[in-house]
Parts: sequence; C-alpha cells; structure tokens
Amino acid sequence: MEDYMVDKLRAAEATYRELQMKMADPEVAANSNEFQKVAKAAADLEETVNAFRLYRDTEQQLVDAQKYLKEEAANDPEMAEFAKEEIAELEASLKTLHDKAGALQPGGIAPGPLDGNAATHANSGWPRG
Repeated sequence: MEDYMVDKLRAAEATYRELQMKMADPEVAANSNEFQKVAKAAADLEETVNAFRLYRDTEQQLVDAQKYLKEEAANDPEMAEFAKEEIAELEASLKTLHDKAGALQPGGIAPGPLDGNAATHANSGWPRG
C-alpha cells in the first residue's frame, strides 16, 4: 500500500478513535445535536477504518507465514506446502483489501474545507454532508 494512502488511513483511524471518545464524553452525550454530528462522522469512517485494520492484520499474518516458511517449515515439505498455500491466500486477500481500502478512501475520507480529509471535519466541527 502506498505511503500516502497509509498515512490517510492512519489519520482516519486516529480520528475515528477520537470520535468514539467524544461520543463517550458526558457533555457531548448531553447535547443531542453535537452527539449526532460526532456519531455520523464516526459512522462515515467506520467501514474505511475496519477495512484498514483488516488489511494491517492480514499483512502481519502474511509476514508471520513467510517467516514460518523460511524458519520452521523449510525441513518439512508438507508444512512448507501448507505455508505456501497460506501465503498465496493471504496475498490474494491483501490485494482485495488494498483495492477495497482504495475504493473506500474517497467516500470514507471526504474532502474537508482545509486539507481534504475527514480529520478536518471531526476536529473543526465542520459538519459533513
């Protein structure tokens, strides 16, 4: 995944966490208009953040499977074959998740008035349409 995309997705994830914390804030919860704005912003980011988290988890599983193949399964042909199959499946999953994250990014990280990302919306209080 490209660095700029990872940076945007990390920013979306951080914003999502901040929004969840805001929703737990008693002052925000007491103000229904504010709570609705925060909840909508969080909902808008949720699918993108979940896809990014799944991508990261799958990427780590791939690293672990490659390490296992290299270090543990090298002397066991049956386990090596199993590890190779696992690696192929994980690589296919990563491609699918990469494509999904790229497709979600424009919708999940809507252009903001200043810098073009959802963090601007959430942190400035600018309502999203």
